[in-house]
Amino acid sequence: MSGEGQINQAISFITEVVDNLTEGKCDTQKCAQAGEVFETLREHYRRDALSFEKYTLKLTELRRRFDDLMAVHLTKVVDRYYEITKQIDCINKEKEFWRNFLIQQANGTQRSEYRGSQSVAIVRSLTSRIVPPAGSEQRRLLEDVVTETRLWPQVGQISRTRLQRALNKGLFTEKQISVVEQLCPVMVMHQISCRNLKVTSGDRSE
Repeated sequence: MSGEGQINQAISFITEVVDNLTEGKCDTQKCAQAGEVFETLREHYRRDALSFEKYTLKLTELRRRFDDLMAVHLTKVVDRYYEITKQIDCINKEKEFWRNFLIQQANGTQRSEYRGSQSVAIVRSLTSRIVPPAGSEQRRLLEDVVTETRLWPQVGQISRTRLQRALNKGLFTEKQISVVEQLCPVMVMHQISCRNLKVTSGDRSE
């Protein structure tokens, strides 16, 4: 947010929300938006406190009123939080279903890209290894093997990536490789990225 016009517009929006709360009207979505605007203005202040100084008293008073009035409408806040939590749970369950479906399609067709009318989804399969949890007997044995080869600086804290890199470079003996493969079985991980066909490739969601 930059410029006096945008700042004044933000303050006007917050003022409208606060006035509605004063009248007993609690639109929880608009209240949440007002909270986000407060945070944006706070970041603006941190970057350029001097130019923001003339708005400080006004916003301080608005924030005090906003917090006090939101406390009055606490029952609506609780209900809205519960409603959103249920919606998120349902969305996450549906997302997991479609994620598994796309992975199944990719495994069955050997395709990695799927296009809809508005978006594209790309399924990537990555090979990794299951590393024993810290403190387990299997982890201790793995650490012993890594220590024997003087690879600790390269592998670090038994990083899956570094461990696989050491295997790829042939830094283990055949006997050690056998132990590592037994302690750290291969697993296939899937990543799905998606984007709108009308936006740049940088605008993606997982």
